[in-house]
Amino acid sequence: ASPATVSRGGVLFINETDVGWKPYVESWREKLDPVAQSTFYFLFSNQFEGNIEQIRKQFALSCPILDIGFVQSLTCFLDALLTNNTKENMEALRSMSHDDLKTTYEAFFNYALMWMIGGAVADDKIVNHRRNFSGFMRAIARGGKFPEGGECFDYRYE
Repeated sequence: ASPATVSRGGVLFINETDVGWKPYVESWREKLDPVAQSTFYFLFSNQFEGNIEQIRKQFALSCPILDIGFVQSLTCFLDALLTNNTKENMEALRSMSHDDLKTTYEAFFNYALMWMIGGAVADDKIVNHRRNFSGFMRAIARGGKFPEGGECFDYRYE
């Protein structure tokens, strides 16, 4: 297609390295309450951005995934946890104190990060990347610590 046809159709190609994933997260955060905005800003900055290179070096993934792919999956997972929950859980979220809300958001983030990246970690016969990733998640988890025993994948946050 010619450039004129593409522009009339509203198609726009933006290279991930030119823009990155941060504008996507900023746009996603705008629809959240102020406590969630500040908490998720901190979590994306420290737990995702601060560890993504280490994750890529330390764990084999079953397929190559760009950072924006991780971020899109993470935000979709978080949207599901924040909005598609049971009526009782949604009511409990609305009635929580500021500190309890931050802890819950951190636990949601850890749970989403665990499955978003942990689900893509390859299963290798020589190196148990899943067990190593489980130890990694236990080390970086702040809110909603994982119980002792088993792997992080054995638990869910309620």
